[in-house]
Amino acid sequence: MAFMSSTDVKDHFVNVFGPELGSKYHSLHNQVIHVHMNWAMIVELTKDQERRSLLHSTGRHFFFEVHRAFVNDVLLRLSRLTDPARQGQHDNLSLWALLDDICDPCIKSRIRKLIEDVEGKIRPLKQHRDKRIAHFDLDVALDPNVTLPPFNDHSVDEALSAAGDVLERLQEEYTGTSRIQMWVPIDTEQNIEQFLHYLKVGLDQSKARRDKLLARRQGTGRSTQN
Repeated sequence: MAFMSSTDVKDHFVNVFGPELGSKYHSLHNQVIHVHMNWAMIVELTKDQERRSLLHSTGRHFFFEVHRAFVNDVLLRLSRLTDPARQGQHDNLSLWALLDDICDPCIKSRIRKLIEDVEGKIRPLKQHRDKRIAHFDLDVALDPNVTLPPFNDHSVDEALSAAGDVLERLQEEYTGTSRIQMWVPIDTEQNIEQFLHYLKVGLDQSKARRDKLLARRQGTGRSTQN
């Protein structure tokens, strides 16, 4: 489906799952792609010391805020995936909402177990959403002894993989075929490499201009003294 339009992709899922489940699946499919892509970009940007040094040299505070915004966005999107299907009078589009439109009890049971696995992996991350990102918990903000569960690249990767597994398994249940979903567009890594290349080119040119200006000033100073 790499060359299908968004409308074509939605129509495909509606044909596979039916109108209600297909529409939900399409929207969640897009959400999982976006969270995978954002995480892949921030990991690619900062995967080694050379790249981190380049970012710091060209705009330390800006890239610090960009990194924080991307990480918070990933935690927020992951947390929404396992929100309850209903909260009070409001309905949420989450993985749990898929169960409402799965008629086969055996399929529903298998998908429920996968969602429970996702929820277990996302639960520690969701505390950051609830107490730091979406809300500003008073104790977390003011009491240094109150801490949130730590997370790292591996724990986020596991949560992302588990969320993707739900959608892959559901498609397999309805189509009878197993396929590996490419959650991250193939050009994401190339885009980041190009971005970093132009940052380095700009930084090198800026340094060359400074060196040239300094040399000119030093030459003018020697001429004046002579």
